Amino acid sequence: VPTAKYIITKALTKDPKDYPDAKNQPHVQVALRLMARGKPVRPGQEIEYVICEVAGEGAKSSLAEKARHPHELTLDPTLKLDIAWYKKQQVHPLVSRLLAVVEDTSPARIAECLGMDAARFHQAALAREAVGGAGDLPSYAEAAGADISAIFDRKARWKEFQSTLPGVKCLKCGELSSWKQLLTPEQLSQAEA
Repeated sequence: VPTAKYIITKALTKDPKDYPDAKNQPHVQVALRLMARGKPVRPGQEIEYVICEVAGEGAKSSLAEKARHPHELTLDPTLKLDIAWYKKQQVHPLVSRLLAVVEDTSPARIAECLGMDAARFHQAALAREAVGGAGDLPSYAEAAGADISAIFDRKARWKEFQSTLPGVKCLKCGELSSWKQLLTPEQLSQAEA
């Protein structure tokens, strides 16, 4: 997989030197290293970084210490992407949420397919069940389905809408249309019939 696929981007909200917790923020650490190499960095700039394995530090390293600008990978051949971190923090959570409603899938099974330690996820699932079925996937799927149906059903979505604003005046005829009329035209046309 090309390095470009692993790039994370985050904007600076202020000068990197003005961050009080700079040592804990990956994009700020990368920006400070860019500045040390003479590259101009300014507030609002998008900072690209990748997460790398740090030699000798292992799991002790903070995320900010493991963050590097993609160009640093070409400058230092000993740097390697931390594929395990990407699987654990970026891929697994997303895939688990997407497949949560698919029968016979579980976070543990997905972890196993990604080559991760499935035992940790299996233990978490057992703990959820012991607490009374929290995280029950069928009920989650039903609730999510109901929410999605409500979003796409204009009648349900705007049913309780109240506004103190007068509405919108037609530029052509000058007629004032209320927000309720604009948001639920089907209900009003049925009431008029």
